[in-house]
Amino acid sequence: MKRLCEVLDVNRSSYHKWLVGAEVRAVRQHQDRGPAREIRQVHGESGGAYGSPRATAGLRE
Repeated sequence: MKRLCEVLDVNRSSYHKWLVGAEVRAVRQHQDRGPAREIRQVHGESGGAYGSPRATAGLRE
């Protein structure tokens, strides 16, 4: 591990912090899938024309 961190120029403590947070990131990604799907749907229905203000309004409907 030490050599890998040296090659990548990453502190070992940073790597371990990232590793510990993997489960939290996985949960967050799972939670984000639903809203992301809805955003893609609203954007697609507009033919890709809606920007964030209109997409937000479409999601609120």
